[in-house]
Amino acid sequence: WFDREVDAINEPHRPIPSGRVPGSIAFYYAILWTVLALLWGATFGLWVFIATVLGLVLAWAYSAPPFRFKMNGWIGNAAVGLSYEGLAWVTGAALILGGTLPPSSTLVIATLYSIGAHGIMTLNDFKAIDGDLKLGIRSLPAQLGPERAARLACAVMLVPQLVVLTLLVTWASYWQAGLLTV
Repeated sequence: WFDREVDAINEPHRPIPSGRVPGSIAFYYAILWTVLALLWGATFGLWVFIATVLGLVLAWAYSAPPFRFKMNGWIGNAAVGLSYEGLAWVTGAALILGGTLPPSSTLVIATLYSIGAHGIMTLNDFKAIDGDLKLGIRSLPAQLGPERAARLACAVMLVPQLVVLTLLVTWASYWQAGLLTV
C-alpha cells in the first residue's frame, strides 16, 4: 500500500502491484496477515515467536510511515537482509531444535549472511534507479551511482562469505568449507 507509487513507476506491468488494490483493502490485508503470523509464530515456541515479531516489525518499518526504511538504501537493505536471511535461518534452526535458541555458531553465520544479503538487496535496487531518483528514494544505486553501488554490493556479499569460510575451517568443518568453496 505505502509503495504503490514506486510500483507504478518501476513496475507498471506487474500483475498485482499494491497500488491497484482498491481503497485501503491492502492495508487491512496486511494487518490481518500480521495478526495471523503472530498467532502462528507463537505456536512454535518463544524463539520462533521472537523472530516472528522482529520480522514483522522490520517488514512494517520497511514500507510504512513513520520509519519507511525503504527510503534509505543503507537502513532498508539492512532490514531486509536481516529479515530475509538471518531471521529465516534462525527461525528454521529454532524449529528444528524444538523452539529453543540456536547455538552461537548458527547465530554468527546467520548474521554474516544477513550482511551479505544487504549486497543482494543493493543489486535488486538497480531495476528502479530512475523511479528512485524521481521519488527521492535513496537506494544505494541512486546515492552512489551504478558502478560504485555494484562494487559495494559485490564486496558486501564477498566479505561475509570469506569470513564464514574462515570460521568453518577454524571450527574444523572441512567438508562444509570445501562445499562452500565450490
